[in-house]
Amino acid sequence: MLVQIEVTTRCNFECFYCVGRDMAQQDMTMATFARIMAGLPAEVRSVSLQGEGEPVLHRQLWDMAAAVHDSGRTTYTITNGGYRPTDKLLTRLDMAFDRIGVSLDTLDLPDAERIGRQAPSQTLAVIEALVDRLGASRVDVFSVDTGRGGPRQVRDYLRRHPDVRHIVQPLQRKDDYAKRYGLTALEPSGRRICAYLGSDQFRYYDVTGMEMPCCFIKDTRAYPGIEAMRKRFAEGVVPTCCTGCRELRQ
Repeated sequence: MLVQIEVTTRCNFECFYCVGRDMAQQDMTMATFARIMAGLPAEVRSVSLQGEGEPVLHRQLWDMAAAVHDSGRTTYTITNGGYRPTDKLLTRLDMAFDRIGVSLDTLDLPDAERIGRQAPSQTLAVIEALVDRLGASRVDVFSVDTGRGGPRQVRDYLRRHPDVRHIVQPLQRKDDYAKRYGLTALEPSGRRICAYLGSDQFRYYDVTGMEMPCCFIKDTRAYPGIEAMRKRFAEGVVPTCCTGCRELRQ
């Protein structure tokens, strides 16, 4: 089972597709983090410290990663690369995480500014520094497809690093996402199941410590809990918090 823990909702970018910009800007407390770690099942082998904010902004990120390692589990994070890759920071990232993802949507500066990101050249510098320090096989690059061809530019650039995994993500069409960029949420038709609930191989803890079966439930006011969601799906009813989700399967 993979666990993802949202350590902060604060960010140094303003990406238009990010629900975190509508959330209260806060860091997870160490007490909440410790409670989550203490309750993790033994079969959890990997913990990702990421969410709707930039993990490096959390001053105790390194203590959290060390606690994950001390529990015998591997660590992961995704960073936006919006900072200068100093030797001290690179060393910390190398020691803290077994694998690191970097988000980069486009190489075009005007497009990046439209998205709400800083200069892509800065993120490229972080990617190159991480590849040099960690090795390409420990680095992933994530791109959100906003419809302007940015991921294709990123893919072409990464040909110089064939061992870097490139993951392209479509815009999510759930209401709590789509309201930010004008898409209409897709109402599921027919009997559907959730890919996450079906496999039961994922748990997401938001910045307050709330446990969820996936990372796509952002408006938790309609979240009924994992067992209630299973019951509704078994009855052929899609829970309100899941309407329009791209992870629903026929």
